[in-house]
Amino acid sequence: MLRVGCIVLSIWAGLNLLPSVFILVSTGLLDRDAPAVAQILDAEEIEALSEHERVSINSVAVYANGLNAAFCATALWVIWCGLNQRVLWAFWCLVTGFVLAFGAGTLADAVVGMQHPQINLVSAVILFCGCGLSAVDLFWLGRRSVPAV
Repeated sequence: MLRVGCIVLSIWAGLNLLPSVFILVSTGLLDRDAPAVAQILDAEEIEALSEHERVSINSVAVYANGLNAAFCATALWVIWCGLNQRVLWAFWCLVTGFVLAFGAGTLADAVVGMQHPQINLVSAVILFCGCGLSAVDLFWLGRRSVPAV
């Protein structure tokens, strides 16, 4: 069950890492607007943006997606080098990080009018399943095989 939990958590991290890297490259290196601009604003509002506003939005997008990419890459490392090896602090660090990342993402989505609630729901289900499967193995199934001291 732990291995399945690690795979599920890796899927979540990968599904968050890929768009973050895409936004970093397209916005940070290719000088395109952050995709959120087109999701939040209509064409008229986008046209009315000043250069200062556009640069500010894109700067926040690059920074936030850089942090998200770094978190997801670190989470993948902790999943496979810590959690998969039954290191308990790795589980608690991942749960804490995932809850904070999911919470921040959901709050950010709520601030702009909950544009994609279905994505938040799928994300929550994946995280719950991955953490749950890992926890069952670490704290319930794993204890049966540990000799009493």
